Amino acid sequence: MKILSLDQSTNITGVSCFINGEYKWTKVIDLHKEKDSQSRFHHMVKAIFNIIEEERPDELAIEQTAMQSSVKTLMILAHLQGAIIGKAIELSIPYSLVEPSKWRKAVGIHQGKKKRTELKFESVDLAHEWFDESLSEDASESALIGAGYLIINGHKT
Repeated sequence: MKILSLDQSTNITGVSCFINGEYKWTKVIDLHKEKDSQSRFHHMVKAIFNIIEEERPDELAIEQTAMQSSVKTLMILAHLQGAIIGKAIELSIPYSLVEPSKWRKAVGIHQGKKKRTELKFESVDLAHEWFDESLSEDASESALIGAGYLIINGHKT
């Protein structure tokens, strides 16, 4: 069973692949240098769609959109999440939305009253330990979203 997990954003998106519960790879789509937000959004959607179409996973684990620093950012991320869900429906790929607090708890990161930056550092450290790679922040989180999803659903990681 192939599962793709996504830490999606319009700037940088991490996509990780797990096959039969084992981590295989992570790809990063980095569009942060593209200044036009509408163009960046369209390019990100197309790039994510290309990976989904090429990989044809059995399932998608998508990080649930959480409250952001602004309502505008939250809306853009919700639109991106909706586009990914639409592609999953179009291709008949089951998908799950994984809440940040739940995947973090599953992999052993305790949120408490930690700031977002502290949680990001913990994610990178844990991903380096678990996956023995020098993954970037977004790559680390996509891999941990996948691992958390597998743990939550009783699969091997």
